[in-house]
Amino acid sequence: MKSLWMCIPATILAIQTVALCAQAPQKPEPQFTLTISEYHHEFGPGLHRLTLVETNISKQIITEPGCVETRGWFTVAVLYNGAPLKEKDEAGRRQSETEQGQLCNFGLGINEIQPGESRKHWVSVDAKYDVSRPGIYEVTVSRETDPDHPEKSVTVKSNTLTIVVPEPGETAPK
Repeated sequence: MKSLWMCIPATILAIQTVALCAQAPQKPEPQFTLTISEYHHEFGPGLHRLTLVETNISKQIITEPGCVETRGWFTVAVLYNGAPLKEKDEAGRRQSETEQGQLCNFGLGINEIQPGESRKHWVSVDAKYDVSRPGIYEVTVSRETDPDHPEKSVTVKSNTLTIVVPEPGETAPK
């Protein structure tokens, strides 16, 4: 009889735990990964651009509109010597994203990334941030999996890229 009374609280606790778990909305696994690297070009030093590779790790086709780079789908975060760096002009960036999104008509809604395949995007860091002062900049890019439904969305972050801007007259480490 004593063991029966001990089972009742354990059973009630188990039922409550199951009920709580059933009520918590499940966030889906991300369908993609993001990887960034420095984009090297012949325009000279001081221009900091990224090659962003979005890789489909799901078993389904990912469909996205054209010009996602200029539509605000990706968030660039920069640390300067370990502290968050503010954008040069956040309001101007948002206005530019809106204008460019309206002008962009390249492959709207039909850009597909097949399972296991990747798509490259190019992102300008120096357009949004002043990365000209000597120091260490750490750049990370992120994207929401479902920005229209935040309760179902997961934030996917890239690797962190370190950019070293040397003092005048010094050379940056390779």
